[in-house]
Amino acid sequence: MRLMKILGFIVLIAGIAAFLFAIYINNQVGEGKVKIGKAQKNVNQAEGLFSLNPATKEIGKGVSGEAQKKIDEGKDTVAKYEKIASQLQTGGVVMMILGAGIVIFSVFGKKKG
Repeated sequence: MRLMKILGFIVLIAGIAAFLFAIYINNQVGEGKVKIGKAQKNVNQAEGLFSLNPATKEIGKGVSGEAQKKIDEGKDTVAKYEKIASQLQTGGVVMMILGAGIVIFSVFGKKKG
């Protein structure tokens, strides 16, 4: 039973670590979304300014096109990390429940004697 108790604590601690790491990732993703939003706003403003004159419209596309590619890449990266964080969060909760269950079972389970 002692081995089961140790295993339960290990699973419980791993679950807590996974859950906390998911929270950290979500915080970083939130900061990234704010930066992407600001960059998108700047690109939209630049496109608006350049589109006022047909002669500068092509220049505006060239300038904002590269920035828009990076913004799109950032959005893809954010989506990837959101998925990872969600899976870590779910896995962490499952591991915490499983670890707590193992510990409780090993403490209050069948008594020898």
